[in-house]
Amino acid sequence: MAKQLFNLIFLISICLLLTNCKTNRTVNGFKQGKWISIDTTNNQVYKHVEFYKKGEEVKTWKTFKNKKKYKVEKYKKGICLVTYYHPNGKIAIKGQTKQEVSEKEIHWYYFGDWLFFDENGKLTKTKIYENGTFINDFD
Repeated sequence: MAKQLFNLIFLISICLLLTNCKTNRTVNGFKQGKWISIDTTNNQVYKHVEFYKKGEEVKTWKTFKNKKKYKVEKYKKGICLVTYYHPNGKIAIKGQTKQEVSEKEIHWYYFGDWLFFDENGKLTKTKIYENGTFINDFD
């Protein structure tokens, strides 16, 4: 009888613990692990596959637009390599962003060369950014 009572209390405790836990969140409420979301904007369906570690962006994120690869972001140590794709799957834009953390906010800004390609893969333009500020462009 005592063993059955113990098992019942144990089972109830486990159920309560599981129902009080947030999915893919740390104790402090930060996002953790793999997150998948779907949204619709201007009749376009976007699927986002993202990864977090203690609320920070990590690994490779992918965004699909109407089931086709639209954007890939590779996060590592406060730098993000960003690639956008044309509907035919060829690279449209390549560049990088950098994270800046202040007391008020976390901000990502463009830096370095951003390369723009036509639908055949030919480089058409380069834009140069420094700390989020556009510096120059050339064809």
